[in-house]
Amino acid sequence: MAGIYIHIPFCSSKCAYCDFYSVPAFEYKADYIKAIKKEVELRAPEFKKAIGAEPVTTIYFGGGTPSALSPKELQDIYIALSEFFDLSQVAEITTEANPDDLTDAYIKELTTLGKLHVNRMSIGTQTFNNQMLKTFRRRHNAESALQAVKRVKEHGITNLSLDLIYAYPDETEDMLHDDIEKLTSLSPTHISAYQLTYEPNTMLTRLVKQGEIKPLAENDCVALYFHLVKHLEQAGFAQYEISNFSLPGYESKHNSSYWNMTPYLGLGPSAHSFYSDDRMHNPTSLTKYIKVLLDGINPAEAEGLTKQEMYNDFVITALRTRRGLDTTELKTRFGSTFHDYFIKQTETRVPRRLIENEGNGIVRLTQEGILVSDSVFTELIWV
Repeated sequence: MAGIYIHIPFCSSKCAYCDFYSVPAFEYKADYIKAIKKEVELRAPEFKKAIGAEPVTTIYFGGGTPSALSPKELQDIYIALSEFFDLSQVAEITTEANPDDLTDAYIKELTTLGKLHVNRMSIGTQTFNNQMLKTFRRRHNAESALQAVKRVKEHGITNLSLDLIYAYPDETEDMLHDDIEKLTSLSPTHISAYQLTYEPNTMLTRLVKQGEIKPLAENDCVALYFHLVKHLEQAGFAQYEISNFSLPGYESKHNSSYWNMTPYLGLGPSAHSFYSDDRMHNPTSLTKYIKVLLDGINPAEAEGLTKQEMYNDFVITALRTRRGLDTTELKTRFGSTFHDYFIKQTETRVPRRLIENEGNGIVRLTQEGILVSDSVFTELIWV
């Protein structure tokens, strides 16, 4: 199995909490698509050599805002991929979208294209609290989000992931419950739920520093998290990763590749890749990305992971999942030294209430451990 990720960097405006790479430079769309096609041509041979007989099984258009491109432009990128990869075994093609882009005409064109067959959509609903949508600088409101999801389903895309942001300023359990009820009433197959974080260099963090908003107290965030998990589970959603919940059989195949060390090729500015036991990253600049590729140069820069760094990646990604970390696999991949180090750290450095051992070599975070996962990871990584 292998995946392909395409980063679409265009956004009309920056959401207040967002630290992903995006720009409002729509005048570069044509050059961007030329550059993506060139990157596919330059990097396909190396990626195919790395994955060998493994088929490409997932494609993911992320951003930024993929729905800032027309369906035809998305299809042009897909066609470029098909010229260099056998896509006959692709089981999941996901595109992210903003509710305000999902007009009837847009969805109709997307679902009637001749070659690109999107069968999964991730929609940035975030919350149904109109005041917070304004604070977040989202362009849609609660009603338009509800109608957008309904339109998508009417056009035949029923494998839907909806985004939820919780633990925003002044949020109560009743407010979160209202969001959960509205989300689940739309019958999604997947929900990605993110506790609001205040990343450096974002508008939200500036508002905090200016005293215009106040982050929710930690105890309140904890209470909201447990409320979220409880009520999503009651609605039939299993938490299969720290921030991701799905109905049985509807886990994100593509995103799961990030957590189980499946090879993936990342295309576009700021995109990351993982294959041949190394990670690579592209320039975090649209203009630099375009210039390098139109000059015929591969934009990806290898990070040159050490064995310690690979061990750290393995530990962190495996423990993000409810499947947990298989210590037998860890020993096979990295040898006895790393295996013994991990066992010692879990036994001496991590409080028992934060991590559980199934007795069959599987170690996973408890619900309490998930809440402080970063501090648990700090104790387990090799430094």
